[in-house]
Amino acid sequence: MVKNDGWFSFLTVNSEFPKQIKLVLLHLSTTRNPIRNHVIFLLSVKSGFRAKEIASLRWKMVMSSDGQMMNEIHLTNTASKGKSSGRVITIHKELKKSFLILGRDYI
Repeated sequence: MVKNDGWFSFLTVNSEFPKQIKLVLLHLSTTRNPIRNHVIFLLSVKSGFRAKEIASLRWKMVMSSDGQMMNEIHLTNTASKGKSSGRVITIHKELKKSFLILGRDYI
């Protein structure tokens, strides 16, 4: 059973997510690292990240120099598919909430 300290509650009432996504998120809440897995899943579903981009993601790509969460993710050349330049992706509001929750445990 997953300890619910409020991090998952905003998803269960969010009608924006289709039923299939809600079911996956519910399953992820039962895994060993539910918050991390939740962020990884939303990066793919809501931001269109590729597996390589998710694996290459670093906190400095989502946090500003003063430690605040940015509204976009700045992927570097090495993290993105292309060789000439990175890309900037707007962070979905639910993904941003999840990043903030994940960040309080890792930053």
